Amino acid sequence: MQNIINDYAKLIGTGDLFHLWQDEYKLRTTLRNVSAAGGSVEIKSREEYYFFKRSLYYNNPANFFIILFKNMHHMPVLNCVLESGPAFKTDFFYYLLTYILEQRPPAPDLLFLINIYQDNLHSFFEEVVDVMDDELCSYLLPRTIKKPLRKVLKARKNRLSEQARGKSEDLLQPVYANNEYPTIFGDKIQIITSAINLLKSEHSDSLDSLLDGAEMLFKAGLLTDCLAVLVELAKCQANKNPLFLFREEAYCQKMQQILRKALPFYSLLVCPGDSYRYALRLYRGLFPGFKPDTASLIYLDIHVIAAANLQGYQQYASYEIAQKA
Repeated sequence: MQNIINDYAKLIGTGDLFHLWQDEYKLRTTLRNVSAAGGSVEIKSREEYYFFKRSLYYNNPANFFIILFKNMHHMPVLNCVLESGPAFKTDFFYYLLTYILEQRPPAPDLLFLINIYQDNLHSFFEEVVDVMDDELCSYLLPRTIKKPLRKVLKARKNRLSEQARGKSEDLLQPVYANNEYPTIFGDKIQIITSAINLLKSEHSDSLDSLLDGAEMLFKAGLLTDCLAVLVELAKCQANKNPLFLFREEAYCQKMQQILRKALPFYSLLVCPGDSYRYALRLYRGLFPGFKPDTASLIYLDIHVIAAANLQGYQQYASYEIAQKA
């Protein structure tokens, strides 16, 4: 593949435009038949970047982006990406999410994220950082002075720390209590009683009480009731303050945490044949402004593929599952 890029670099110095088009067409055809794993490729100029883009982006975008991400340390390549239109940038960040989840690249390979950060790309960066592990966040954080990006990276590190601490504390708790209706969270009757008390208490108008009550309903397995409380709460707060869903309030974060647990389970039970798309529809229809949990969606997608395979509808399920795993 590198030889093809080198041949193109020689072509652009000939000055014969007609023969350049003919020879470039041949090189593009050859490039499309070469695997992205066929060795390292260095793209060092704008001309080479656009040749590479013309050859692969519209024909094999997955291979195109895998190679592109490995060349983002070259300034001409980085500038070309920043100058691209909105559609290309959307594709860029979509494949970047997949690249991080599936390839697990070393942290230095993603150092270019610091250089391409712009305020108008902030929403994309939030989604990308949301799939990063603590090691990657720790690598990027001290290397950027951009406050919005630092804030997102710190928030991700805090969430990962809380998740790790929660898992450690769960290991110390007994799985079942000595009671009549045991669940992993305790006696079901006691949990339902606590939920009712929270929702009917004198402080039931407070957001904290309502959210605590919704979480208790989830722990009791009453997923429909849990989501019903959250839907009404979201509507009520949105009517009071249209910016409710887009502010980093403590109750917004807590509501997001409950949704990440309850909504995927509910989707799996209500629509097992298409739980992935069903979960997305619920998020978009009932909880606009709240981001779906990436990890949960991946598990739901795997479940849909596996279920279709068991029914004989999915010929290449094992390959799809292996790719996501």
